[in-house]
Amino acid sequence: MELDTHRRLGRSWVWRGPRLLAAILAGICLGLAGSLIQRMTGNVMASPELLGISGGAALVMVLIVLTGTEIGRAGQLGAATLGAAGALAC
Repeated sequence: MELDTHRRLGRSWVWRGPRLLAAILAGICLGLAGSLIQRMTGNVMASPELLGISGGAALVMVLIVLTGTEIGRAGQLGAATLGAAGALAC
């Protein structure tokens, strides 16, 4: 009975371990990105919404959807990044 419990716990970590690691790494990256934005702008209240970064990325994505352009996931990521960078540059 005890061996079966250990086997099930081991199996669950095989599935959940990578997801847990990915969630931790994503949290670290988001925190680092927020810190960099605040440092670059010199504004401790800086956030993507406040600076228009989210809006710039969303605007480009809406334009792509409305025009019916098929650019794939990598193209969407690049276009949204360019929209966000354009909003930040203004």
